[in-house]
This record gives sequence, C-alpha cells and structure tokens, in this order.
Amino acid sequence: AAGRAAFGNNDFRRGPANAPVIMFESDLGQMAILKFETIDINRHRDICIQFRRDSYTASFKDGHQRFDAENGSDGNGYIEWLDQRISELPKGCVHVWFNGTIVGQIESRIRDDNTGYINLFYLAPDFRGRGFGRAIHNYVIHLFASLDVTVVRLTASVENERALGYYRHLGWEDTGFRKGRSDSRCFQFTIVPQGRAES
Repeated sequence: AAGRAAFGNNDFRRGPANAPVIMFESDLGQMAILKFETIDINRHRDICIQFRRDSYTASFKDGHQRFDAENGSDGNGYIEWLDQRISELPKGCVHVWFNGTIVGQIESRIRDDNTGYINLFYLAPDFRGRGFGRAIHNYVIHLFASLDVTVVRLTASVENERALGYYRHLGWEDTGFRKGRSDSRCFQFTIVPQGRAES
C-alpha cells in the first residue's frame, strides 16, 4: 500500500567508528557505500548552512531571503536550532558520506506524540538521480523503525515539484496542505512492524 513499509528492529550494519553504513547498487550499476555520521557542527558548520540554504532556494522562489529572515544572514539562528536537534536525536541528524565527501544531510526528530518528523532530507545536486536518495531514505525510515516509531511526517513546498514527485514515488501519502499554509503540503509514511506487513 502507498505510504507503508515493513521493517524489522535490527540495528544498522556498522562501519568504521561504529557509524551506520548502507551498501547499495547505484543507478550506474556500481556498488556504493554510504556512511552516516552525526553532524559535527564545529567542523562542518559551513556545509550545514550551505545545504540548508540550498534547500530553501530549491523550495521557494524567495528562498534566499526566507533563509536570511528566519535564520540570519550568517545562519547563526539555524545553527543554534540544529545544535538542539542534534542533542535530542544524534542518529537522526547526520551527514551522509560517500568516498570521504559529505554528499547529504538529514535532520529529523521524534515529536511528543511519538511520531517521527523529517525537517531536512538533502542530497547534493551532483548525486541526485543515482540511487543515493532511496538509500538515504531507507536509513532514516530504518532509524525510526528501530526506535518503535510507526508514523513519520514531513512537509514540502508546493513550488518544489521534484521533491513532491519523489516523495510520492517513495510511497509517502500526500495528506494535504499544511494547516494555515497554502505554500506547503504534508506527507505521511507508515512503517509496518516486521511480521505485521499487509499481504
């Protein structure tokens, strides 16, 4: 069914320094290994801001101005917010590494009602369309499944048609406009615990 996936509660395969890794075959027919490490703001502050700012510009025509208005032109407001999110769920706020390079970023959290929420699902432009996005998606869904979270939500700008189509392609259910906002749509993904998947 759309918006549903079955996962067990097994932990991720571990790579160097106990970091989760995912091996997959890219769209180029080659094996690729992605490593997921908790964001190190002190070392990679500028990359965090660059990725977050790019997500704004991809989502809104006035994305650059929106980012500055909400986070400050230096991004300090965003960094303070991100630091808090990392402290709450370190494995949910990660940089995605490929061949020693940071190619993506995930920011996620668990809400008070025990639903998961993805604030940022980002992949650098040069790595899109190669199978990396699905692998990153599998990481975050597997993470929530391992924490007994069965419902995950996110919002996407109506201007970002590529993202809207991709979430639907991955099985997310479009649940309508964000409350009080006509510029964003809400999506929901249901995780079915292993052994209870619908036939």
